[in-house]
Amino acid sequence: MNYTGERMVPWNRVTGKQVMQCHIARYAWAIQHVFDKHVVDLGCGTGYGSFMLSWAAKSVLGVDISKEAIEYAKARFDDDSLCFRASDISKVFLSADVYVAFEVLEHLDFPQRIVERFKPLVWSIPVNDANVFHRRAYSVDKVDTLMGVSE
Repeated sequence: MNYTGERMVPWNRVTGKQVMQCHIARYAWAIQHVFDKHVVDLGCGTGYGSFMLSWAAKSVLGVDISKEAIEYAKARFDDDSLCFRASDISKVFLSADVYVAFEVLEHLDFPQRIVERFKPLVWSIPVNDANVFHRRAYSVDKVDTLMGVSE
């Protein structure tokens, strides 16, 4: 799978170590929230994060709209407690104990629907990051509003 800037492709030489380290760090941090739970990784991309979550979770379903990304994930990450599905997360019902959405909400037309539907949600959103693949850029205030955080 070629790196286009839309999805993280593990071990590619274009993005560099720092970007990959940040992506891995998010999933490493999330492991504490998924231990022994059924997990859906929303917008799983190429599957490396879903695989990491499977180390601690009871089961992980990685879901991404890209069939190419899901095929990449299926070919590289295999575990009895892990599976992948190509689907539009805004149009399917997925049942789990916890949902993970790292760097995906900014790609959606209606991210509020995902935030409201999938709970509890472990998430991250890039702040002040202009990217041609993002539907919107978020400031800290916009993230707070989306997530219902008030002072």
